[in-house]
Amino acid sequence: MQKILLDTNIYLDFYLDRKDNLKPLGEFAFNLIRETVSCKYFVLITDAHLKEMNVVLRISNGEIWDRILGLLKGSNKIEIVIPTDKQIIEAKEISKLKNIPFYDVLFAVVARDNNCILITRDRHYEELEFITKSICPEEL
Repeated sequence: MQKILLDTNIYLDFYLDRKDNLKPLGEFAFNLIRETVSCKYFVLITDAHLKEMNVVLRISNGEIWDRILGLLKGSNKIEIVIPTDKQIIEAKEISKLKNIPFYDVLFAVVARDNNCILITRDRHYEELEFITKSICPEEL
């Protein structure tokens, strides 16, 4: 089963049912989660995802698990991975060097080291292709 790591923006698309001018971003995120629950993928998540969602949504970790991650948790299709000290140091160095947000770099490093496909809409990841490639949910 293919492992995937979703950038925080994908969880936000799902939860907030976001749209852009032409695309139903929330629908794409929902379809990805539905495919995961039906055994197509397995999701890895870090504590940094939870921290970002806490800041943006102003809800507790318990609410995040209930409202956003509940389907994945209920189907045992999600696992929390703790970034290693080595991954954190590497992400900090690259973040500073390339002026890219630390969590974006950290997610790329964690995805690479866990053989995951990184799913995102964030353009910062175009500058991180030397670490790992990233795709949008609808490209998966």
